[in-house]
Amino acid sequence: MGLIFFLQIISCAFMAGLIWVIQVLHYPAFADIGEDRFTDFHAKHSSRITFIVLPVMLIELVTALMLVYNHPSYFFIVNLLTIIGLWAATATLSVPIHSMLSEKQDVEKINRLVGTNWIRTFLWSFRLVFLAAYFFYQQGAYVNLSY
Repeated sequence: MGLIFFLQIISCAFMAGLIWVIQVLHYPAFADIGEDRFTDFHAKHSSRITFIVLPVMLIELVTALMLVYNHPSYFFIVNLLTIIGLWAATATLSVPIHSMLSEKQDVEKINRLVGTNWIRTFLWSFRLVFLAAYFFYQQGAYVNLSY
């Protein structure tokens, strides 16, 4: 489980950090791009972000499948289901809004993108905490909160 779990938690940590930057900084800034430059900016964003996130999301998915196959447990099944939820939210919420934004800047759609992206932000954050808790539990590293 060592290397596969390591890849799982590292890829999740990367995506959790990235989604917070996207959520808090990048997507809201879509509204600040000049309308005459927006479609070019959005096209660059879409192609470049895909180049960054798709390989990492694939690593998450493949390693999660491997963990379920090699170490079947409720923990790894929940982890995999969360990843499936992330892919579903991306495909059904984010991608359609990005498709509409590729045609023209629309502040209402940008606000919708920011609003619906909280689902993905929550899921990646949840997974990171979930995986870290599992890691520390497996290592026997309990936090003693008594004084």
